[in-house]
Amino acid sequence: MDINNKPTSVIIGGITIPIRVVEEFSDQRLGEYDGERREISVTRRCYEDPTLFNWVIVHEMVHCALDISGANYGMSTKTEEQVVSAVEALLVPAVRLFDVYHL
Repeated sequence: MDINNKPTSVIIGGITIPIRVVEEFSDQRLGEYDGERREISVTRRCYEDPTLFNWVIVHEMVHCALDISGANYGMSTKTEEQVVSAVEALLVPAVRLFDVYHL
C-alpha cells in the first residue's frame, strides 16, 4: 500500500491524534505513543507494510485510549504493556470478526 494512502491521524475519545512517521527508533521498536504530545509515531518500515502497520497502530491506539481515559493512571509501564498486549492479542481479533461477517 502506498504511504500516501495511510492515515496521518486518528480520532480517539474525540481527540485528533497525529500519526508521525520516523525512520527508526534506537531500541528497534516499531511504534510509540507519546502521552505528553498525544502523538503516535511509527517507523517507516512499519508504515510501508500494511499488515505490520495495522498491528502496530492498534497497539499504540490502545496505549492512547488508556491515556486519554485515565485508566493507566498509576499503572506501571510493565502492567500497561501487559494490558495493551492482552487487548491487542485477544480482543482485537474478535472484534475484527465482526467486519468479516458484517455484523
